Amino acid sequence: MNDPKVSVIMPVYNGSEWIQNSVRSVLQQTFTDFELVVVDDASTDDSLLVLQDLAKSDRRVRVITHPNQGPGESMNLGIREARGEYLCFLDQDDAYEPGFLAAMVSGIESSGVAFALCGARTFCEEDHSSSSLAFRYFDPGFHEITLFSEKRKLLMSYLPQWTKIVRRDFWIANRIAFPGRHNRYHDVLPHWELIYSATAFFRVAGDLYRHRLHAGQVTASAGYQRWIDHQILNAAEFDEYLKERCASLRVRRAFEEAALTADDNPMIGERNRRHLAHLGRRRKRWGRLVKVVRVGDEELYKFIGIVVRRAHVVSDDEMFWEPGIPLYRPQVDNCGRHTYSSGPVYVANPKRSVIGDFCSIGSHVQLGHGTHPLSFLSMSPYFYYDNIGWKDGQTASHNEFWNYEPIRIGHDVWIGDGVFVKNGITIGTGAVIGARAVVTRDVPPYAIVAGCPARVIRYRFDPETVNRLLASCWWTLPDRELRGLPYESPSEVLDCLRNGE
Repeated sequence: MNDPKVSVIMPVYNGSEWIQNSVRSVLQQTFTDFELVVVDDASTDDSLLVLQDLAKSDRRVRVITHPNQGPGESMNLGIREARGEYLCFLDQDDAYEPGFLAAMVSGIESSGVAFALCGARTFCEEDHSSSSLAFRYFDPGFHEITLFSEKRKLLMSYLPQWTKIVRRDFWIANRIAFPGRHNRYHDVLPHWELIYSATAFFRVAGDLYRHRLHAGQVTASAGYQRWIDHQILNAAEFDEYLKERCASLRVRRAFEEAALTADDNPMIGERNRRHLAHLGRRRKRWGRLVKVVRVGDEELYKFIGIVVRRAHVVSDDEMFWEPGIPLYRPQVDNCGRHTYSSGPVYVANPKRSVIGDFCSIGSHVQLGHGTHPLSFLSMSPYFYYDNIGWKDGQTASHNEFWNYEPIRIGHDVWIGDGVFVKNGITIGTGAVIGARAVVTRDVPPYAIVAGCPARVIRYRFDPETVNRLLASCWWTLPDRELRGLPYESPSEVLDCLRNGE
């Protein structure tokens, strides 16, 4: 047989009560170029027998069995076995409207996007009620989601995996996958990954998916949507939050799929090999043997960082490696050379903020938080911030309270652990910010500040030396020249620079 246009993936576990209706809704589609890949997750009822009978009656139905691993792994297996150009998904207790596949294929092919999605209608078994899972923000048609504000809106519209059609090559290229049985909401994380990876989508008109509500379903929870909204709304800088979640998923997935022992990996130097072996000997404390991934130095050392420091991964390029020391690079577009942090740093405005060269930043540092309007009826951004999508379009917008002014940090600045810096602040070159300080005013060059709010305690050098250091711009020199300077004596360094040595 030629490969079908669409592969419909359907996980089944003890679903004999519903699967005949669900499978028939696929076989009765007006669009016929599809395969239905049903993965039986070691059902203990007669689901497998029902499925095998259905497969005998229609060659487009393929039944796969595997040991019980939960719906997420069943979906992953079905995707690996799929032959279609596009992927669609169906829960065992739900159903498609007859025109579902035709409309979805038309939408994704006409727009050239990575995925398209439609609306859904719920129907409740207990009271026979029905309601539409309407989109909050997007009308039918093509929509770009290059901005994280648009991605946030789509996530808050939350329509899960079964209302989508996705290009299979895009899914595979971006290494999207469903989580294992430990995650009850197995369709949430791939939904986030898909939106994170895509730049556009197409909304198909109509409620074409029928979602059954009943007490026994896996994600039946009154707080399900509230949990999702809570996760998204409480991420103060949503783009960093989404990057963090998706990067962490991908690194850990790479570890699970391509893990090698330290001795097998040719990329590791002898010093790091001994370090990994030492951690391996302490496996009872860490809970697993330390293994590494053959996917490049950054991925490798990032995973080492997760194990050694118990740190979370913020993005694909945040962590780097100095011999024996895992470090982080603050995620701002304009970050100087040899600047690092000892843990992830939150930056409210990473696009416009600037951090200079040779800065040392502690962990749990927050740069650039703003304020709320004290004189308004409410201080809540629901009233004044457009991108939350709650306020009436006729009311005035005050997005300036949310679009934080950037932070500007000079060169050779030391910021201690747990420091909070208000938006719009400038921290001068050579300054020191004490641990847990709350910085609400600009910090002069070479000042040492601490406290809440932070106040100048003293200066590192006398005014003449400070002026000479600032005029020298020593941080602009090439590394080969900086390495040989007598750094322990600033006066000697300045004399060397003055004499051109």
